[in-house]
Amino acid sequence: MGYTVKTPDYTHLGATDFEHVYEPAEDTFLLIDSLEVHAEDLIAMKPTVCVEVGCGPGLAITALGMMLQDHEIAADLQYARLCTAASLLNILLALQTSTPRRYRQLARLLHAMGLLFTRTNAI
Repeated sequence: MGYTVKTPDYTHLGATDFEHVYEPAEDTFLLIDSLEVHAEDLIAMKPTVCVEVGCGPGLAITALGMMLQDHEIAADLQYARLCTAASLLNILLALQTSTPRRYRQLARLLHAMGLLFTRTNAI
């Protein structure tokens, strides 16, 4: 059975973001293509934890999560997607790629606490 792994939307990222976080390049898309090639095996494993070290803007870990959700692994199994990054901004961008609603909630909280300043200061 062939699986399609979608490339997550990352149009929310701009040139100024790429001054602080790794810009998706050939290696990112090669990793996503590899997830697609091995999708059947990955789904059969029923992973409970997925970790990406140095997630950049979160495309690979988000693609994996979308693949697992699309194939109803999430309905049968609780799993966690974790990523590590060099900065809070990096984590926020990865969160924004993965779950825009949760990103907005967290960004509002950090902004209210004075820990996050946006270009417009309006979240």
